[in-house]
Amino acid sequence: MQATGLSLGTPPPRAAYDGKRDMASKLRIAGGYVFIGLGIIGLMLPVVPQVPFFIAGVALLGKDHKLVRGGKAWLRKKGIMWGGDEPPEPPPVKDPPLP
Repeated sequence: MQATGLSLGTPPPRAAYDGKRDMASKLRIAGGYVFIGLGIIGLMLPVVPQVPFFIAGVALLGKDHKLVRGGKAWLRKKGIMWGGDEPPEPPPVKDPPLP
């Protein structure tokens, strides 16, 4: 008998994991677009809540998506959001003029 190279104790080849990860990534992106679409519909219809749909869509798209990275950079530029542990520097305080 000839050995096939795979036994019960060896993990499957790396390509099998990459395919599952790729499919999960595509489903996550599709779900993000669906939720953002529902949020846009919610903007037009007052009965449908839009904020939870936008939050879910952005959470599913994640930081690796171009749309989310651009929004994050814009918020950081405006000083609304920052990354890491340190907050943005406050504006300098001017001393009052001496009499």
